[in-house]
Amino acid sequence: MQPSNDGYRLYPNLPKDEVKALQLLSGLKIAPEFLAYYPAGESYSEVLIYNFAKGQMLTKQLSTEDKKPILTKAAELFAIQHAVTYNSADFRHLPQDPKGMIALAEKFLLEPTINLSESKNVKHLHSFQSLLKNKPKTVTEQPAFLHTDAWAGNIVLDRDTGILNLIDWQCPAIGDASFDLWTFAYSGFNYLVGESIYNPNEISYFIDTYSSLTGDTSIQERLDYFAPYYSYQIAAHCCQRIIALALENPEASVAYQHVLDHQFSSLEQATL
Repeated sequence: MQPSNDGYRLYPNLPKDEVKALQLLSGLKIAPEFLAYYPAGESYSEVLIYNFAKGQMLTKQLSTEDKKPILTKAAELFAIQHAVTYNSADFRHLPQDPKGMIALAEKFLLEPTINLSESKNVKHLHSFQSLLKNKPKTVTEQPAFLHTDAWAGNIVLDRDTGILNLIDWQCPAIGDASFDLWTFAYSGFNYLVGESIYNPNEISYFIDTYSSLTGDTSIQERLDYFAPYYSYQIAAHCCQRIIALALENPEASVAYQHVLDHQFSSLEQATL
């Protein structure tokens, strides 16, 4: 595993947290099964061993005409995950207040190895800041154990068993359950692999299914409230990635621009 880099990343690499996450989820059949962990030594990095999650990325399955069966499975996965009993001290906690969420996003723009001072994207993003910072909080968060990067590209479907596995647990956290649902349904990360995003009917079906499974009747209200802040954080992440990847991977840089444009559109609608 790569060393921990919890500094200027929305999705930091936190090896010990990933170990705790996989141990916590062991036996639930929603994540790769943990096998072993070896701390770093003088001449080698940390090693985490877990079972291979067989199947295909969910983005490909969700490009089919009838998405409802897959969306149902995804809602079931999140319902199981968010019901897990966790030790609060084992994982980082995401801010749930407007100023804290904006401040976290702003931290990503201070990455010392990337010059974002002249970025037009950053200037556009900052045009939304004052409106969001001063928005009164009208919801009460429902803390849950989060994946934080739960887009369809990190979900694998085994066609033989019908089981979904959520992979890449390197940055779990405690925060409102809406963050994982928003990342899956609204983030626009499907653009990173050339897939379409979900339409309003598909999103409503997914959220309603999750609400029915969990009894979480305020999930849509919390999604509506937190969505602009999630968009702001993802937008800051995209501003960073667009510049960082411009030379080494121009195609990926362009794909992140598509995701960023999607977030700008969402922010414009939210701040009208």
